[in-house]
Amino acid sequence: TPYWPKASSVELEDWGAGSNTLAGSPRASGRVLSQNPDGSSECGLWSCTPGTRKVTFAADEFCHFLSGRGSYVHDDGEEIPV
Repeated sequence: TPYWPKASSVELEDWGAGSNTLAGSPRASGRVLSQNPDGSSECGLWSCTPGTRKVTFAADEFCHFLSGRGSYVHDDGEEIPV
């Protein structure tokens, strides 16, 4: 079982700005910490600077926010603050 006692001590990789920016200049960084051999699920850390991006999720996703704020906005306009 993977164990990381202090997530803030994990060095993140620069994942860049991406091509889906809608406002601002958000840059993402993160690290995949664990992944099933068949690629069906993974666990990792993610961070992003302020901005607005359009993200499409190909599968269910669970997020636990350690700091900061943000929101998910559905295509129909429903906003879920986090």
